[in-house]
Amino acid sequence: MAVAEHNVEFKSNLWVCDSFVNKGLVVKGLRRHARQRYGLVHYRYTNYFVRLREGRPPKDYYPPKKTGHDLMADYIKKQRSRRILYGL
Repeated sequence: MAVAEHNVEFKSNLWVCDSFVNKGLVVKGLRRHARQRYGLVHYRYTNYFVRLREGRPPKDYYPPKKTGHDLMADYIKKQRSRRILYGL
């Protein structure tokens, strides 16, 4: 759509600048139950926004790859930093 409608030259030259969600429309409906009773149902919708930028992404756009050794070191550090709250 960006190439066709917004004068973007190449679709491979786009990167995601912002991406966020907010609350959308809430439609109330009725659901039938036994013995002529009804229940209220809320159909909730969301709005999803994506802002694309043309050009090369920033240098720190992609996080650096961690090796297995680095992941294990982070896990051990996180486990050792745990504390029992209100303990003796």
